[in-house]
Amino acid sequence: MIAPALHHKIEGSGPHVVLLHPVGLDLTFLEPVAGELCRSFAVLSIDLRGHGQSPALPPAQSLDDYADDVHLLLHTRSFAPAAVAGFSFGGMVAQHLALKYPQDVSALAICACPSTMKPENRVIAAGRGHKRSVKEWAQSLMRHLTAGSPRNSVRAARRMPRAIVYYPITLAHGHRLGAPWPRSIPVPVSVRSGCRRFACRRTR
Repeated sequence: MIAPALHHKIEGSGPHVVLLHPVGLDLTFLEPVAGELCRSFAVLSIDLRGHGQSPALPPAQSLDDYADDVHLLLHTRSFAPAAVAGFSFGGMVAQHLALKYPQDVSALAICACPSTMKPENRVIAAGRGHKRSVKEWAQSLMRHLTAGSPRNSVRAARRMPRAIVYYPITLAHGHRLGAPWPRSIPVPVSVRSGCRRFACRRTR
């Protein structure tokens, strides 16, 4: 699969830091963080595939694809190795980047995201990723958001484009989080979470 050219921004100078945003958002979500960090670091903020100004095609089918995108950008911009901080889905991508390309990651900060799933949840995630089409996802979203009041119809219309993003994310959940991690992450890891059920185990 050919990786798309990711929209990104580099600010500041110093040791390298990469910021990866949650699903359905873009690099502007982390602008306050980048603004603080760029006083002491060179900060690379990225729009992941299908988000912000990064192209959605070809569609990602697994977390491998998102990690490959970031890996390619890091080497295109001579930005590796770097400390990588990922938030929610961005944290999942960051973990996979560290597993697949440990030479790219000097340190890892994962925030509010899982590192694995219970066996019964893996089955659900994998089934959802394989069985649901974009049409089914969009119809489900419309039914959920338009129930109750006309105002919800406007909200649904605004959120509908995100269904195209959520579907490949669902596939990624099914393909990658549908199986346990094969090994420990070989770089220093910091885990931050506000909810115990999303806490990730420390690997080192």
